[in-house]
Amino acid sequence: TREGMSDNYATAFAEYDHRIIAGTNFKVDIITPPHAPSGNEPDSVARKWKISLMAGSENLVSSQNGWDIHMVTRDGRYLWGDQGTEIIPEIKTATDSERTEVTAINIFGKPRYFREPYPLKEGDTLWNGNSYILKGQKPENTGYASKDEFKWDSIQGPYNTPVDLEIPYNLNTIQFQYAQHNQGRKDTVFYSYIMEGLDKHWSEITDKTVTENYMNLAPGKYVFKVRSQAISGRWNPAVSFPFEVTPPWWETWWAYLLYVLVIGGGIWQFIRYRSRQLLRENKVLEEKVAHRTQQLKQSLEDLKATQSQLVQSEKMASLGELTAGIAHEIQNPLNFVNNFSEINKELVEELEQEAEKGNLEEVKALAQDIKENSEKITHHGKRADAIVKGMLQHSRNTSGQKEPTDINSLCDEFLRLSYHGLRAKDKSFNSKFETDFDPNVGRISVVSQDLGRVILNLINNAFYAVQEKAGLNIPGYEPQVTVSTQRRRDKVDIYVKDNGGGIPDRIREKIFQPFFTTKPAGQGTGLGLSLSFDIIKAQGGEIKVESREGEGTTFQIELPG
Repeated sequence: TREGMSDNYATAFAEYDHRIIAGTNFKVDIITPPHAPSGNEPDSVARKWKISLMAGSENLVSSQNGWDIHMVTRDGRYLWGDQGTEIIPEIKTATDSERTEVTAINIFGKPRYFREPYPLKEGDTLWNGNSYILKGQKPENTGYASKDEFKWDSIQGPYNTPVDLEIPYNLNTIQFQYAQHNQGRKDTVFYSYIMEGLDKHWSEITDKTVTENYMNLAPGKYVFKVRSQAISGRWNPAVSFPFEVTPPWWETWWAYLLYVLVIGGGIWQFIRYRSRQLLRENKVLEEKVAHRTQQLKQSLEDLKATQSQLVQSEKMASLGELTAGIAHEIQNPLNFVNNFSEINKELVEELEQEAEKGNLEEVKALAQDIKENSEKITHHGKRADAIVKGMLQHSRNTSGQKEPTDINSLCDEFLRLSYHGLRAKDKSFNSKFETDFDPNVGRISVVSQDLGRVILNLINNAFYAVQEKAGLNIPGYEPQVTVSTQRRRDKVDIYVKDNGGGIPDRIREKIFQPFFTTKPAGQGTGLGLSLSFDIIKAQGGEIKVESREGEGTTFQIELPG
């Protein structure tokens, strides 16, 4: 056997085709003597004796240690038998004589043998022609696996290995036994195995014919593979044994289906309950919404009334500033009217005296002076009348009717009214103001009362900004406000520029929002710029602002011209 014989005891030899056919206790071997090399065969191989298993002799069975028939026919067939004859049609070397087989499966350390269900039921008997024999009895626990515990389709091979074996989850500690098929020298065989689905690498090479215990295998499909290395040194192809560890009932598909049905039923019941509850809550909510809607309507009406009051308050605030300026402005023409009236009175008395004297030339000269004074009285009276009309127009609600308006005159008038109004409120206030009017601006169609309010508001803010900066006592600082106009094709621009403290970047986006103000409490409503923005938009224009903190601000009104 150390040279590869199936067994050390050989019962018969036959010579055929320059080879020796040797029958042993196990199988039939083919012994090839040394010979001259042929083909690509190395000389070292050709010069040695070679022993190999004969194909087809793997399953030959002998009941004795000798054979009645062991011969080779003339046409190359092999005859074998002692109680019957088997014929192997061709003498050739077995190519799988070193194949590895799974010989046994151990469950929890105990071998389990697999067979088809026991053929006899309890109480059954067999008849051999003379008497009843082999009375059927319930098989005892002899290590055979029961299909009550395991499931398999069939058994195959010399070791009755099961096909498509299913192992229950509670019998999931497994060990495999294996051996090389038709081996000669057993001490020269080495093995390696792997459990696909669990192991990542093949096991170390071993001469043992049993694996480690695979304990507590999780439910799933596995493939046990084992390969062997024979005396020739080559590794045979691995033999695969697939099997499955079945999950417990609570992890089966029908259990999951039951879970889904139970959970789905619970969710459906919960949805029905919640739907009814939501319907009730929705009804209550609708009643609350109706009540709140009514409250909001009332609040909106109150808000509109308050807003109207605030707008009127803003108008009255600007009117108060305007009135102070008008009082100063109207005083000037009234002084002229009064002065020239007194002069005319004196000239009339002097005229009467010269008329009595008959000094006609002197009478004509005095009459001419009276006439010129009367024209000046008329001029300043009309000027006062215009100021009063402007005040009335500013104080009353606008009709929204556009009319051709001299923009330069409007800006000049409100600049002076704003300045004198602030001077009337605060005698310490002082600021330079300049104008730079484009003569090409002319008259454009606007709602003059509304535009006047916007210009007055911007100029008031400009004077307020320079007054605030002047209060910081910055050396060399001189307050100045400039109002200018410019025509650009079909546009007219009005600029109100100051050299005050400027608008910080963090609040520049908020200045046109209603009720936003940087003035102290009681000095502003926060509606001036908001109303100005809306008025200019209503007239088809746009209002923009450019400002640098610490340097000043420029507001630009852009109107269609």
